[in-house]
Amino acid sequence: MPRRDPPDGFTVEPATPDDRLDILRVLDAAMLETDAETVAAAI
Repeated sequence: MPRRDPPDGFTVEPATPDDRLDILRVLDAAMLETDAETVAAAI
C-alpha cells in the first residue's frame, strides 16, 4: 500500500517509547491483535 499524506490539519509524528501504552490502548480499542513486544519493536 503506498504512503499517503495525512489530511489537512493533521500532523503525524514518530512514536516514542513513552507512547507505547497509548498505542496499545488504541489497538485494543480497535480490537486489533498485537502484543507489547511487537509495538515496542516497531517504535
